[in-house]
Amino acid sequence: MKTKNNFIRIITLLAATLTMAACVDPEGTEPTGTERQIIYAVAHTESRATLKTEAEWDKLLDRFCDYAVEGKEVDFYNLSSQPSLSAKGRHTVKDVVTFSTNNRAEIKEWMKAREKEGKTVNVRFESETGTWTGTAYATAPNHESTDNCYTGVIVMAPMTPFISGGMTGSLVALQVSPDSLLYVVKDNIMYEDPEEVLPGYAVGDTVTLCGVLGTLEDANHQPLFVLDITDHNYGSIAGTWRYVCMAVTSTGTGDYLLNTDLYLPGAGESILYTFLDNGTAEVSVSHDGLPTTTQSGTWSLSDDGMLCCDLMPADGGCWTINWITGSSMIVSRADVDDNGAEHFYQVQFENITE
Repeated sequence: MKTKNNFIRIITLLAATLTMAACVDPEGTEPTGTERQIIYAVAHTESRATLKTEAEWDKLLDRFCDYAVEGKEVDFYNLSSQPSLSAKGRHTVKDVVTFSTNNRAEIKEWMKAREKEGKTVNVRFESETGTWTGTAYATAPNHESTDNCYTGVIVMAPMTPFISGGMTGSLVALQVSPDSLLYVVKDNIMYEDPEEVLPGYAVGDTVTLCGVLGTLEDANHQPLFVLDITDHNYGSIAGTWRYVCMAVTSTGTGDYLLNTDLYLPGAGESILYTFLDNGTAEVSVSHDGLPTTTQSGTWSLSDDGMLCCDLMPADGGCWTINWITGSSMIVSRADVDDNGAEHFYQVQFENITE
């Protein structure tokens, strides 16, 4: 796949390179110096927003809160983020953080903090309790990696004060082992009756539950594990994806300037990646009036939820899935070359599965 001759090279300050993360041609209409490129989904409908100021970011977060109050789930990711240029800074799907509060200002500050960490964020609101719940993922969930399954006994566990104001009583939980307890969460709610969350099951029954494992803090800031069994309907890797662009940012040898190479398809060129359920993959490259060339390979998900494929750009390897829906997939990878220079790769795909 010849992309070397089809890229735009930019040498600029960090602020200007943020535009590149969204794969916007600097010779187009998009101004440089963009603070943030936010991709977000409201009730699984995807949109994007270009933000130049903190005030615009604060306003968008307020909109996210409004959507959540309306009963809609909100997911977002900052395309301009570069969470770690160090190959040692690898994150995994297990790096999940959950936060609950009754305070709108607190959930906004939590979202801001997670955005700075380069995480994909999900926010929901439970009107009956007035509770905001946010979940932040280092590796975005998808159908192939969202669910971790745990077998245990249904128990009623003490209701620890997860949110301000405190609570009393008992909550449904899964006792996986004598020293491992998972509080069960579904649709942003922790339940006091097993029948409400696990119809047909009762305390003492053995059951296998699958979902997203996260943590909450108790009143003493100690971690408590929660298993969110909500069907979030995230996207699936399996399907056909059109390559949109790849931005490669390099820190050089410590200079404050960054180099960003933007790799775009050539004029009339279409690059399609197909990932099949059986673990095989194919990349096809077509040009107007020329025969299509194809390469075959394999793909898989690592134990920590990364997309590994020998056909991926930049010599393949395993990539962090930062964002995946039925419309888009954004993956990234950090690397250090033999000279100690750090590189951050970010690739965007468009889903064209029929």
